Formats: sequence, structure tokens, C-alpha cells
Amino acid sequence: MKKKILQILKKNWSLCCMVGFIIIIAGYIISGSDIVLSLVKHQVVTEDQTEGLNLQEASYSHETDEMKWSIDAAKVQFSKDQQHISFTDFLLTISPKSQSLFKVHGKNAYYDRTNGIIYMSGNITGKSDDGYKLETDRAYINEQTKEIKSDTFIKITGPFFTVTGNGFEGQLAQQQFRVLSEANTNIDKEAL
Repeated sequence: MKKKILQILKKNWSLCCMVGFIIIIAGYIISGSDIVLSLVKHQVVTEDQTEGLNLQEASYSHETDEMKWSIDAAKVQFSKDQQHISFTDFLLTISPKSQSLFKVHGKNAYYDRTNGIIYMSGNITGKSDDGYKLETDRAYINEQTKEIKSDTFIKITGPFFTVTGNGFEGQLAQQQFRVLSEANTNIDKEAL
């Protein structure tokens, strides 16, 4: 009997993997998780008893009353309790209600669902639809207060200026920011 089951599994391994994948995803969806998956031809999904769910080429989205954001990543790892999510090689799209879109690329991101904070590190580059660009190595976004902060070197470029300095804090909803120290501003007079 075991040999027959093994022969069937060997012969139909891809179908068995797909059924297992569907069962895992259905379980997470039924349990109330707000995962949105982008299926690709060679999707890899594993569930480790100590780590939780691991995905490749996946998306996750979250919405509050005033802001919606989604993150696409090459790798996504959920903690076993689904309260902590890690992203590798990510694109974060932030859509504050009645404001312009803001996209952030980076190497690593970590979302803590318990406090609503997205931590980002590794070549962080953000761009808004209205032409502003932000560059830093580390930043975080608080989804409740709609604040974005960094404690490392920052470069902000606008249509007619460039600001550099160490650390910054800003409000996504009001599109305001403040460089915390060693601020240097260059204005392009020709662009005015």
C-alpha cells in the first residue's frame, strides 16, 4: 500500500504541491489574515513549525481609515502568530486618502502588526507622484500617526531643491518633513 501511494505521489508531485499550497492559503484566508498573493509559475511556499509561512513573489496589503498600503516582495515570511511579517527586496506603495501616491523601494522591511509600524532598511528610495524623492538607509512608518522617520543620512530632492542631513521626520498626510541635524539645502534658481 505504501509503495502504491509513493508511486502516485512521485508521478503527480506537482499536483500534490499545488493542492497543499491551496490548502495552506485557504487556511490563512479563513483565519482572517489579509494576505493578497501574486501567483507565479514557480511559487515556493513552505510552512515551518517555528517560523510560520514563507512565500516567494508575494504581496501583502493593509488599509486603515486614512491610509492604504501594499507591499510586493521577492520573499515574505510570516511569524507563526502572524503578528510579524518580514519582506526582502520590496516595493511599498502608500496611498494616504486624498494625497498623492508614495512608493518606497528597499532591501528589507518588517511589519509589526501589534504596533502598526513598518521598519525598512537597505538602500531605501522613496518617490511621490508629484516629483519628490527621498533616499536613506533606514526608515520607519507609523501607520497610526502617518509619520515617516529616519535616524541616518537623508537626501530629499524636489522640483527645485535638494536637502541633505542626518535624520528626518515627516507627515505623509500633510507632505511635510523636517531634517533633524546638519541640514544643507541647495536651490536650483533656474527651476524657479
